[in-house]
Amino acid sequence: MMLRFYNSQAPSSPSESESSHLFSNWRVFGPICAVIVATMIAFVFIALTAFQRSLEEVAVNKNKMVVALQAEALQDYVNVRKHFLALFADQADFKKVFAEQKQNDLTEMLKKLIQEMELDRAFITDAAGTELVDFPHDPDVIGKNFSENDWYIGASTSKKTYISKIYRRDSMDKRYVVAMATPIRNDEQVIIGYLVVQQTISKLAAKILPQIQAVISEYVLLSDSTGQATANPLTPPQDAPISISGYPWFEQTKNQAHGSLVGLDPITNQESFISFHAVTGTDWILFLIETKAEAFAALNRLYYPFLGLATLATLAMLILAIRWAKRLQKQYEESKRNLDAQSHKMTQMSGVINQLHELTDIAAQKKEITSVHLEQTVKKVIQSLEPLPTQANAQIDISPLPTLYTDHKKIFKVFEHLIHNSIKFRKSDQPLFIKISGSHLDGTAEIRVEDNGIGFDSKLHEHKIFLPFQRLHPSQNLEGLGLGLSLCKKIITDLGGTIRAQSKPGEGAVFIIRLPHHHTSMENGQYL
Repeated sequence: MMLRFYNSQAPSSPSESESSHLFSNWRVFGPICAVIVATMIAFVFIALTAFQRSLEEVAVNKNKMVVALQAEALQDYVNVRKHFLALFADQADFKKVFAEQKQNDLTEMLKKLIQEMELDRAFITDAAGTELVDFPHDPDVIGKNFSENDWYIGASTSKKTYISKIYRRDSMDKRYVVAMATPIRNDEQVIIGYLVVQQTISKLAAKILPQIQAVISEYVLLSDSTGQATANPLTPPQDAPISISGYPWFEQTKNQAHGSLVGLDPITNQESFISFHAVTGTDWILFLIETKAEAFAALNRLYYPFLGLATLATLAMLILAIRWAKRLQKQYEESKRNLDAQSHKMTQMSGVINQLHELTDIAAQKKEITSVHLEQTVKKVIQSLEPLPTQANAQIDISPLPTLYTDHKKIFKVFEHLIHNSIKFRKSDQPLFIKISGSHLDGTAEIRVEDNGIGFDSKLHEHKIFLPFQRLHPSQNLEGLGLGLSLCKKIITDLGGTIRAQSKPGEGAVFIIRLPHHHTSMENGQYL
């Protein structure tokens, strides 16, 4: 591009004229450029900071929502068992056997009870709390009075089914347990005894908490009001409770039904996000704990891609700003018009960079040529896509495939996209069938990936099948940006091969790949 400079007076020399005019323009527009660049950098920094804070808030709110839902589910779990125990104690047969003090019959009924409720131990006391009969039997506690135990105080005071705090039982193996006690009443509704069941905290955690753990990546604590807790995953010794009463954050939860705060994780002693919710009708509090390191690791999966895109966008804008500044050799009015035009281009470029980043990322990766057993590679791809193949009820037939000297990571990506596309574009009214086969043709290997999906018109779309951001089924409400096949094309071409498609609407699709047995590096000309 030729630049022309105009002046009303003849300059003493060309270089003097250019220098004078350039200095004059920079005196006006130099500060403007500096302000624009500084503003862009400050804006990106503020945006990244706000984005990180918003992600932290999302993580905390997510944990609060999960722990609230799971506390409600745990409350339902407890209420069902409280109701069942109360009904059992109110049975006419049970009351009759209890009144007649038939030890063997009571023992059999207790055995049946703990089997149905999947508990650890059951026993019966009189109205004063003295143990009369139990299962499994422990002669050392028969006749012992438990009137000072938490379960007895709670049940006798409330006169209804009560769930105790965590305590160490006197019978058998001295393990830590939670008890549920319900009154036994005669026909006049006078309490004549108590039916008590126990569960060790290790079995309680193994029974209840994995149901919660299945929906979250953090771990949970189930604590009573004294700070005796059991956790999932369990921490050894499994039957000893974790004491959290000494942690300042536990004291803050006593007067609140639910909330979230920051404190030390009682297991790893790391700074953590702690969400909690009381379990209504019990003495329990459910805690969901996620260390900040784990939370930030999860957030970084969103934060760093955003940071990378923001950096690329800022760099693109900065480069355009520099080019624009160098061209500020015309009069002020023309320069202002250029400012508006270039500003619009900067906005467009940031969007383009965002879309092309994934495509260029793979292209920029250095090739690593190794011996690749395609059959094993395809099997690993299928495993990595789980549970999608299982959910789609896909039947995948893998014929013997050759071994090539090529880039394992890139060829893995090709099969991943092709098989994922077959699953995504399957027919809804018949089982999905995918066939992957290979053959040898004149020093090359031909690999075919066939399916019986919805297909497309390969002749009609021949010119755009492998172009980026092309959707062959725009009417289908499916995820994706139309980059998959363009990535496959780029990789196969880079590896010295070809890829083409054959398909008709409603008749499935066939993707045919040809690759050399030994890839020739274009970087150094060596035969690999």
